[in-house]
Amino acid sequence: MLVGHYGPAFALKGAERRIPLWVFFVAVQWMDVLWSAFVALGIERFRIVPGFTATNVLDLYYMPFTHSLPGAAVLALVLSAIVAAFYRENRGRVLIVVARGLPPSRSGSA
Repeated sequence: MLVGHYGPAFALKGAERRIPLWVFFVAVQWMDVLWSAFVALGIERFRIVPGFTATNVLDLYYMPFTHSLPGAAVLALVLSAIVAAFYRENRGRVLIVVARGLPPSRSGSA
């Protein structure tokens, strides 16, 4: 899980040097951070079931906002819009890099 989350953050830092590495660290953990807050607020739910799987006791049965495709897309756009608001130039590029998690093409004006 560590490499799966933070590996892309390091790769993106190489693609967009103006954005601090900590922003990418937040971006790759954004859904899980919000999931924790949503669970605390009662918006999303899980239950502890001993022996549920061999390595995890959490039954993550209701996560419609942070771990569904539409919900994750909206939350990614929210974070990327917040980050892009702090940049005067190339806001579109910043928005795309943070939201998609993939570096956009270098062709054209970058």
